[in-house]
Amino acid sequence: MSSSSCDEATSKTGLKRSLAGAFNEVASKKQHFIMAQAMSGPSQAAALLEVLRTGLAPPSYAPPDKASLRKASHALAELCKQDEFIDDVVAAGAIEVVVPLLNAGSSSAREQLVDDAAGTSGVSLQEELDKELCFILGLLAVKPEYQTRIAHSGALSGLVRLLKEHKLTSITKPQPGSGGVARRAADAITNLAHENVDIKNMVREQDGIPPLVGLLEAMDVKVQRAACG
Repeated sequence: MSSSSCDEATSKTGLKRSLAGAFNEVASKKQHFIMAQAMSGPSQAAALLEVLRTGLAPPSYAPPDKASLRKASHALAELCKQDEFIDDVVAAGAIEVVVPLLNAGSSSAREQLVDDAAGTSGVSLQEELDKELCFILGLLAVKPEYQTRIAHSGALSGLVRLLKEHKLTSITKPQPGSGGVARRAADAITNLAHENVDIKNMVREQDGIPPLVGLLEAMDVKVQRAACG
């Protein structure tokens, strides 16, 4: 066999191994979600948070799978809709995972996603993830005993940042689904500050009032209502 034939055979073998490895990784993640859905509340929360923790890995590791993070955060939000599971979700470490993950989605990260994807798909995934993370924090904050804990973990800086990043030009058109990141961020702030003067002052100190007032100009009525809250 010639040298070029050997190189070609080696290349094909390497490609097959790479494809097999990628297929196995995807299959493993799908199986993980299926198993998580079948678990009890506490076990399911722990499994979903384990997936979300992969988004906090150091930059030296492989980039996080935004699609998997979004799916896990959506499943966790669905779990948080059931009041009886909120304590279990918090006990599993949700605040310590969700807040840093929300704060990690900075403008620079969004720009990097656009560069890497050479389009807008990366930004869309990041926005979907941010919406779910905001929704989770808003649901957890329904219980007054968790409001201060969430606020002091740094959540307000991330929520206000999301309000500021969504300029008026990007929210003047009605958005499908939940009404966009701005709506979810405003809803989370509403729940955090409900009957809590200290957190209301924290929102003011984080310069959260101007972007909330700006949302009143949105054409999407749902976003306006969230800002009014």
